[in-house]
Amino acid sequence: MSRQFEKLKDWFRFSTDESELDNKEDQLEALLPVADPETYARYAAAFATIIETDVTCVAVTGPYGAGKTSLINAFRNNYPKQKFIRISLATFEGDDEKSISSDRIEKSILQQLIYSAGRKELEYSRFKKIRTPTWLRTKAFFLSVFAIATGAALHYWEKLEGFVAQANSLQEYVLTGSVALVWLILFVAILHGILKASAGLSIKKLSLKNAEIETEDKSKESVFNKHLDEIVYFFQETPCDVVVIEDLDRFGKTEIFTKIREINQLINANPDVRPNYTKPIVFLFAIRDDLFKGKDRTKFFDLLIPVVPFVSSGNAYDVLYNKLEKAGLRVALQDKFLRQVTVYVTDNRHLVNIVNEYSLYRRILSDTNLDPNKLFAIILYKVFFPSDFGKLHMNAGILAKLVGELQERRRKKRELLSQELQQINEVETQAREGQIRSREALACAYVGAIQRRHHGSIRNIHQAGGQRTSIYGDAELILTALQTSTDIQLLNAQNQRVAQIPRSDLEQAIHPGLSVEDRLRKIDRAAQLENEGIAARRVAVKRELRDARYIPMKRVFSAEEITERVAAFEHGDLFVYLVTEGYLGEDYDYYTSYFHKGATTRADREFVQRFNKSDEIPFGEKIDTPSEILLILDDGLFGKPQGFNITIVDHVLGEAAALHRPRLVEGVKAFPNEAFRFLEAYYVEGEYPEKLLWTLIEAWDDFLDTTAGCSNPLPHMKEILKRAKDSTIATRRHPSTFTQLIEQSAPDIFDCPELVRRLPLLAESGLLISDIRFPNLPNEDRSAAIEHVVNHALWKITPMNVATILAWNGVDSEVAQSQMFVSLEKAPSTVVDYVYGQINDFVKSCFLKVDSTVAEPQDGVEKLLSKQGLEESIGERVIDRQDARLRFLNVPKHYWTKIVEEGKFAIDWQNFEELLDESEDLQQISSVFRSDDVSAGLANDRKQIQPELFSFLVNFDEMKLESYKKLIGPDLGSIAEFPIEIEREKKLHLIRSGMIELSQETYGVLEGDAELRVALIEEQFSTFQENVDDWPLDEMELSGLIKSSVPQDAKSKLLLKAGSIDFEGDEPLLQEVFQILTSPNTSIGDFADDYVERVISAVASFDAAKLLVCMIAQWDEAKVMSVLQKIGSPYDEIANYGKRPTFDETEVNVDLAKALRDKGFISQYKQDEKGIRIITKTKDPSEHSNSAQQTDT
Repeated sequence: MSRQFEKLKDWFRFSTDESELDNKEDQLEALLPVADPETYARYAAAFATIIETDVTCVAVTGPYGAGKTSLINAFRNNYPKQKFIRISLATFEGDDEKSISSDRIEKSILQQLIYSAGRKELEYSRFKKIRTPTWLRTKAFFLSVFAIATGAALHYWEKLEGFVAQANSLQEYVLTGSVALVWLILFVAILHGILKASAGLSIKKLSLKNAEIETEDKSKESVFNKHLDEIVYFFQETPCDVVVIEDLDRFGKTEIFTKIREINQLINANPDVRPNYTKPIVFLFAIRDDLFKGKDRTKFFDLLIPVVPFVSSGNAYDVLYNKLEKAGLRVALQDKFLRQVTVYVTDNRHLVNIVNEYSLYRRILSDTNLDPNKLFAIILYKVFFPSDFGKLHMNAGILAKLVGELQERRRKKRELLSQELQQINEVETQAREGQIRSREALACAYVGAIQRRHHGSIRNIHQAGGQRTSIYGDAELILTALQTSTDIQLLNAQNQRVAQIPRSDLEQAIHPGLSVEDRLRKIDRAAQLENEGIAARRVAVKRELRDARYIPMKRVFSAEEITERVAAFEHGDLFVYLVTEGYLGEDYDYYTSYFHKGATTRADREFVQRFNKSDEIPFGEKIDTPSEILLILDDGLFGKPQGFNITIVDHVLGEAAALHRPRLVEGVKAFPNEAFRFLEAYYVEGEYPEKLLWTLIEAWDDFLDTTAGCSNPLPHMKEILKRAKDSTIATRRHPSTFTQLIEQSAPDIFDCPELVRRLPLLAESGLLISDIRFPNLPNEDRSAAIEHVVNHALWKITPMNVATILAWNGVDSEVAQSQMFVSLEKAPSTVVDYVYGQINDFVKSCFLKVDSTVAEPQDGVEKLLSKQGLEESIGERVIDRQDARLRFLNVPKHYWTKIVEEGKFAIDWQNFEELLDESEDLQQISSVFRSDDVSAGLANDRKQIQPELFSFLVNFDEMKLESYKKLIGPDLGSIAEFPIEIEREKKLHLIRSGMIELSQETYGVLEGDAELRVALIEEQFSTFQENVDDWPLDEMELSGLIKSSVPQDAKSKLLLKAGSIDFEGDEPLLQEVFQILTSPNTSIGDFADDYVERVISAVASFDAAKLLVCMIAQWDEAKVMSVLQKIGSPYDEIANYGKRPTFDETEVNVDLAKALRDKGFISQYKQDEKGIRIITKTKDPSEHSNSAQQTDT
């Protein structure tokens, strides 16, 4: 036996040396209270008081974990001669400490007292203990012998009685006595055993047939009261100096302390207890400080020994640090984490237990790649929340519920992020539209300002280049017109110029201090900043969406929410900290159990269950071990759309599960709608989107066309073009669903630099992109995209595309629209050659479709019409809709008739001279000059023209008179022969224009047309005056000359030569004659008196008075008075002798009064404030003369 024990010791020593138990991490610290001599030394004097004085009731006070037990143990160790009995009360599992009854507490104290003593020490206690049987066989033998002997004696009693009676020898007497003695000894031994066994029994009730005896009922008494004698008996029989009672304060029942103190007093007062000792028995309590309030403490206890806590929130970190350092576990743990959690740990036993369990868990789980901080957090969780920890393995408890809700919240988070991604796309579209609206609003502001100034009468803006822009047209055209004009010319509905406004005036009224360009830059800059912000947010949301499957629990649950759930926990705030800081999470399985290969996690099991039930499963559902899922579901995984899971597909695309890829492809074919939705999510969140697309393209011939035909093809098109192999894209040929979608949606597809760089791969495809504006690209990338499209002829000829290419080459957008063809010269040669090679398509689908191309400049239209390969009918359509006026020699002759018919020719003499020289059809030139626009256009182009053209125009009677007058003039040429065939007004125009010379031939031709002859003489008067007699005049012609603009003296001579002229009914002629007669240069006496008198009678009285003044010197008084009477009022009053009429003081009236006075025809005249007063003679001279004659007679 001893040799075997030595071998076992050697083996254990060897194993210890060779195993990890020698490592500090493997050494666990016991949770027992440790007697610390250094600490006890501070309290030694206090505890010595217990021994040296007669105190009977002592309390060691301090909070839980303060070290009370350790000090008591040290006290016991320092007084080994003292007998200690320890009573420790633990809480009852499942019960509230405060609700435990006093009886249960008392019973527990009594049990611990009784069982602290040996069986022999309390041999007569009613509390019997199980004892180990000794000499069992011997006792059984003797009991059997006694029973047999007693039975035999009773059975053979008569014979035995007879044997005793017949005994007659000493031997017989000795034998009989010996047998009786043995029986008696056995009987006494058995009776002693029975009495000893029944010593603790009491009879409560004894029933007889007709009577009943009942003892006193003590069941209502407390345990202490019922068994007080047992307690006293215990202390009588058991040596004890100090009774240590711990944990009694946990129940909060102070009355139990009172009972115990009473017991203490009772036993110390009992003379049978410790009769040989003078030192009383001490009851030493370990309690918390707040159990007794105020004076109760000092009244109840004889001595109070307070304990300063060994561990508190202030030094827990240092204690823990030292323990971890001592165990070799400190290095891997974060210092900040330890400082945070030790705030919640104030019990040294907790610290020891935490370090022990952490050490053990770390060693057991050492093969796994675990975070030591999370492992430490699990230990904290286990220590402080054992009940919740115990439920983890059943997926129950608060932590398990949080983990269970985590997946659902992740799903909701992903849904919200997906919605936000859609909203970002919508916002981006709205931002572009907002920029357009802002520019439109700016254009409207300017139009509104213009219309307010001119009461809504403006319709067009006239630009410097001669172009007109409707104020109700495109906003960009209006803004361009404003930017290209310093002074804005405004036109009404008839395109008549109404006003001209400096652009600066409008700018000051709309946005003071800013030009149109400044305002547009602000709008564009704001849009740019907004787009940059949108792009940045899109990147961030995509990143969040990709990470949402793995979003940690600390970011899902708020501190407030977790606090509410753990409100019932004593250390709930520690739980909140561990979760919100990420130390407790869904990976708790890895920290609470062994990890076996092939094990599935809770998330995996939930996925399989939902898959089997065909529940809808989000594509991003978290899976921890996809390899196990593949083994479990095997062929059926991609037989349902639920199998489209990002984590699983990531695994399948890895090398380890490549055999499953054909099944994945078949699943995509079988469920295309779900598959394409899954692909959208995988592009964002998956690890191998490029490899997935390669797999699908290589294994499915129709994948590209199927993708282009799905309900939402654009995301897939982008990813294919971005990630597919070059050869895959380069070999696609048009038409196909794939290439047709690119043609139609290129601006939405090529929206990033990576895609732009892939455009050259489509060079051989044959597709033609309908819209190459690429508005979603920044300027630099947009320029690169257009360059690729142009260089590889990937664009369809449309007005928008042509304008885009021209704008890309620096042509203003307005110019690109209105001067499309001529602007092509600024484009690269590849563009020009491409357009010229499809000139008819360009004209039909582009040039003739844009309204603004009607303003194509002359040289552009001429070059277009002259372009080789252009069909004549298409060229005529160009002429028909163009505003440009063309030069005949710059376009093919077959277009001349159409040009003339439409009036689309350039209006200048050179163009018409060339037409006259080259055209064999005079009808063309005739048609030209029938147009009013021609004469208006040539009116200011005054120069010598070809004689043939001039002669044609002079004799061209089909021209409208107004046009003829505007056009024909002496600066164009001279007329060799008077045009007889043209209308009279045109002849008059030629004469008035000085283009007809006065000659006998011409004068003769004009015979009978007085107006034309007068006009000719008037224009050629110098020739006429050289020899007046060479040009005979009839009375009408003379009248015409007198009324003409010839000099006054010439008119006087002509009138004097004629003697008189009839002016009856011809007021202008009368006035001309009056002017001739009253002229200072006219010798009025050369005219007949009666003719002058006729004129005086015909003209107004005022003019008649003026002419009379000229004749008074030649006429006698009677004649003058007679004429005055004919002139009428007021001048006829002068002829009334004896009167004094008054006249207005005018120059004519003054001259008349002076002439009459000087001639003696009146007595006098006076000028006063009332005018001129004529003082006539008192009598008529003629009457005096008649009277004298009668007297003589």
